Amino acid sequence: MALVAGLRVAVHTNRVSVARSTIRRATNWAGNVSYPEAAVVSPTSLEHLQDLVHTSSTVRVVGVGHSFVPCMVADPARGGRMISLAELPRYFELDRASSTVTIDGGMTYTELAQRLAGTNLTLENTQSLPHVTVAGAISTGTHGSSGVCPTTGRARLGSQSAQVAAIEVLRPDGDAVWFKRGDPDFDGAVISFGCLGPITKVTLDLVPEYDVLQAIYGTMGPEEHHPIEILLDNFDSLLSEHDSVSVMVDWPRDDVGMVVARTFGPPGVPITPNSDWNGIPLVTDPLPPLLGSGREFPSTCQGTSLNSLFWFLDSFTGEVFGPQPPDELQLEYFVPLSEAKAALSAVREVAAHWGEPWVGQPNERPLLLYCELRVVRGDSLWLSQTTAADGGDTLALAFGLNKAHGTNVATLAALSMEAKLKQFAARPHWAKLHAMEPAAVTALYPENWPRFVELCTAHDPEGKFQNDWARSYFST
Repeated sequence: MALVAGLRVAVHTNRVSVARSTIRRATNWAGNVSYPEAAVVSPTSLEHLQDLVHTSSTVRVVGVGHSFVPCMVADPARGGRMISLAELPRYFELDRASSTVTIDGGMTYTELAQRLAGTNLTLENTQSLPHVTVAGAISTGTHGSSGVCPTTGRARLGSQSAQVAAIEVLRPDGDAVWFKRGDPDFDGAVISFGCLGPITKVTLDLVPEYDVLQAIYGTMGPEEHHPIEILLDNFDSLLSEHDSVSVMVDWPRDDVGMVVARTFGPPGVPITPNSDWNGIPLVTDPLPPLLGSGREFPSTCQGTSLNSLFWFLDSFTGEVFGPQPPDELQLEYFVPLSEAKAALSAVREVAAHWGEPWVGQPNERPLLLYCELRVVRGDSLWLSQTTAADGGDTLALAFGLNKAHGTNVATLAALSMEAKLKQFAARPHWAKLHAMEPAAVTALYPENWPRFVELCTAHDPEGKFQNDWARSYFST
């Protein structure tokens, strides 16, 4: 691979100027989960929120609706309330001495990026979608990607949840309580999918600002073909040569698809990309819209951390999340990074058939829209799906499925994938579709699930913060 002599890489300057907005809809973003009529309440003060929690029979908090399971739906039969924190007053307290920031529970990553701009501090890592709430992301284990340190062999970067230093939640009586790193139950309180109550404040770790070169290799276009063996044979070196990596694999075409290789560096210092990755050429022209999103996808560019790691930070309409239109259903599984090559071979056997029309389905569009591969550093959080059973790092396997085929077909696809990945003790994403029985999921956390149930029972003995979805797991 050669360096690109004289290449002018686009540089993203500070372009964060998105105003706060409230999303109101009757379903989640994908449209596969309906909200009870008139069930969503948006308090405008902390006191109003505390009163709602105290007087409601059951409470669930809803963010922007990017979960694919009914984790946010309150029980209408029990007089439950769904609460949005979007209208709460914004809270932003930067502590330079500790390199942390404390924010309110309704803030989105877009708003956080807006406030961090110009502070010379930033997040260690982010997911690709900035439009979700910080509280919703950390409580469901949302993650970005990472590379692997060649010296230690460990992933460099963790999930969004791993960046939490403290959280404040409301008890069933409306009073607030903090869980701070180092407290006995802190590791159980971060990924709790709302079962400990509304998150009213979050303290996040920060790091000094850095630049990111995002180098794109391949376009996922039908005019290109790069055999999947290129990826399988060079996956380890791809990870060790970069700080963060995402790969959009086209399994039905047995094609590498698109490699997104990110290199971090000091602000303002140009980083020169390689002209190709194992024969797949560097892409410097804007990419066509992906997945029907209606706008060009960012090409090779360099910019500040949050402007580069987030996709489409400056253009959120409430319907399109980055490159994703709301006509997809998502599955995601986490397997030990140490078994990545075997797991990818297993995925290949199943996903290779997801480009064909399914028998009995009138829709002729392929089932699989994309498959994204990412790596995440393991952590000590009790219910971290991004941590392998042995505490190690994981390879995340995300699948965007064409919603036109329906939820039943997505479930059949999940069953076939889960059968192949069972040998790797694959953990499903808490907020995405899967076909596993709740008892099979909780069994993947043999020590920590009982501890989590004990924590929730002590904090919320009457189950005010549970719903049918949560109880299906607690009943195991």
